Amino acid sequence: GITGIPYNVFLPATFVAALIWSMLYYFLGLVLERTLRRAVTFFTGTLDNATAVLIGLLVLGGLLAAIILWQRQRWSARHGLPEPASASPEASRTAIPPRVRPRRTERHIPS
Repeated sequence: GITGIPYNVFLPATFVAALIWSMLYYFLGLVLERTLRRAVTFFTGTLDNATAVLIGLLVLGGLLAAIILWQRQRWSARHGLPEPASASPEASRTAIPPRVRPRRTERHIPS
């Protein structure tokens, strides 16, 4: 493959990883089944479908935004980049200006 890992290493590692993930989801289902059934029964009994879908999408969107922000902070910390400046005037004075690309110079090709 692209990474150059031999199949005799890749296949067992992938098999073990798939086994671990499937066991994790199976046991999470066993543990959370009753609670999730109660939650679904509660929401479907008191909310119409459109409202339940909207609430679910809002929750998923919030989780996705939180994960993206967390990953950006980790990436910035790993690569030594400053955190984004806050809205305070003091922070805007000390903020690092964005990098400006140099202009391309036109090449003159003699004829």
